[in-house]
Amino acid sequence: MNASNTLGEQGESIAFYYLVNKGYTILGKNVRFGKIELDLVAEKDGVVVVVEVKARSSDDYGTPESFVNEEKENFLVEGLSYYLNKYELDCEARIDVIAILIKEGTFELRHHEGAVYGFDLP
Repeated sequence: MNASNTLGEQGESIAFYYLVNKGYTILGKNVRFGKIELDLVAEKDGVVVVVEVKARSSDDYGTPESFVNEEKENFLVEGLSYYLNKYELDCEARIDVIAILIKEGTFELRHHEGAVYGFDLP
């Protein structure tokens, strides 16, 4: 396993426990639909939330959340649509980004609720 995978897994673990501590129920982790992977799928107060986790060890080239580009946003919307259809869910849904900067054994976490917005589910 390379350092990037380890950092990504560490970030997803931090995000997982952060969400649980905030009262979210985790519905899935690393949920796959073909080439699409949803890092975390959670639920809180009847809202299904797809969470993209971005972890970095440095912000020298941009903040972790700045790496969620338009292509990634489109994959997240498609993945959310697949998830809702697969489980026949008719509920409110949103896409969040959790950005984590991990340095020297500490981390800084930013939770962007509704980070991807203005989309219509197919």
